[in-house]
Amino acid sequence: MGSTLTRLWEHIEAADKKRIETQLRVPDVETSTAIAYLNDGNPLHVLSISRPKGTTGQIALPVIVDIHGGGHMYGDLLVNRNYCEYLASQGFAVVNICYRLLPEVDLAGMIQDLWAAFEWLAQHASEELLDLQHCFITGDSAGAHLSMLALCIGNKAELQQIYGTTALPLSFKALAVSCPVTNLMPYYAPGVFGTHADAEMRQMFLGKQGERAPWAHYMSINEVLPGVTLPPVLVIGSAGDNLKFQTQALLELLKKNDSQYETLIWDKKSDKVLGHVFNIGFWDQKESLETNDAMLEFFLTYDAEYRPCVINPADPDAPSCHAIGVQ
Repeated sequence: MGSTLTRLWEHIEAADKKRIETQLRVPDVETSTAIAYLNDGNPLHVLSISRPKGTTGQIALPVIVDIHGGGHMYGDLLVNRNYCEYLASQGFAVVNICYRLLPEVDLAGMIQDLWAAFEWLAQHASEELLDLQHCFITGDSAGAHLSMLALCIGNKAELQQIYGTTALPLSFKALAVSCPVTNLMPYYAPGVFGTHADAEMRQMFLGKQGERAPWAHYMSINEVLPGVTLPPVLVIGSAGDNLKFQTQALLELLKKNDSQYETLIWDKKSDKVLGHVFNIGFWDQKESLETNDAMLEFFLTYDAEYRPCVINPADPDAPSCHAIGVQ
């Protein structure tokens, strides 16, 4: 089964590369080269920062941290690059974080990678002109799981001990999750692979320690959320998502936990199928633009005193602050 999952993600990676090669890049955005947040030479211990053109080294911007998806087995700086650049074009510094993947590392290793990236951002915010007083986080699919898990761990000392972390180095005002996959058992839609895939995934999440791993019963969000106060959450989904059962399960969990959340669920199909993580993979289609703009407005709802900066077209060299969408 491990080879079946590997072939699945190799197929998705090839399709993603083909799609990204043909997509238009977002204009008037600058994206840094890969920045190592750990100096160990691992090519996945990197992040990049996208900003509106003309703001680099000029003005501190509010921050969106993005955690990519990919079934916990696939992903790099390229897979969410265009999506991150669109968000940046609306007046944000967008941090695209890579992390090690299954089966190279277990779930605790992924979380520790995110902590290392968060700590790097906290330490380098001043020189990178990142305004961490106005900071948000988003994740899609598996990235939604990791972003929510990180917030839960940051909220509970017990979980910090289990995962070998500290308290969160960053404070996030709001969270948005797109087509979230937050319940690890079952992971894939029922009937796709059968129970063998779930067993294989669990083995990889637990790593060498197997069922003795301290996090064995603290992996899915339903295992760690009770008693945790999350920042406001926006849940994005669609009727065309082949993993929509995961979105529904998360909504039921948030309601049960009395979490503060809103939804943006596309319940119909328009000229294109709004499939899994449609707003990331096809950032430039109409529904995706509407979705991602709504996400940014959701963020600002919980940071109302701050208006991000965009470039004034009358004077491209002079950044000025406006509400999102005002050019």
